[in-house]
Amino acid sequence: MMQCERSGEYKPPKTRKKPKLEGTGSRKCQCQFRSKCFFEKNTQDWWIAMLCGIHNHELAPKLTGHLLAGRLKAEEKQRVIGMTKILAPPRNILMDLKEKNKESVTIIKQVYKARTRWRRGKERTKRSCNI
Repeated sequence: MMQCERSGEYKPPKTRKKPKLEGTGSRKCQCQFRSKCFFEKNTQDWWIAMLCGIHNHELAPKLTGHLLAGRLKAEEKQRVIGMTKILAPPRNILMDLKEKNKESVTIIKQVYKARTRWRRGKERTKRSCNI
């Protein structure tokens, strides 16, 4: 079963304190688009059945900022880490990534997240070595 990434409704994370939902948004809009894939063993063919082929939202004209399209590749992550080590600002890292790949739809937020993940991983290894 394949469905739209905007199907369903937003579920806030389970925490002890009540989450502040004021001024927040969600991509979820209960979109009904669904399709199902079948594999026929006799003919070795795949079939796709559309259960509901209509989206209840506008499709994005560009993929800029999309979760999957803007994902950094392995070599781009290494480039971000290398430039972070030499203290390059994130805007320069993003410009460098866009110069290397003209079709890149990566945004500054994804550069910040990659830097943060690397730093947190580095801190965890330091803590585990000290214990």
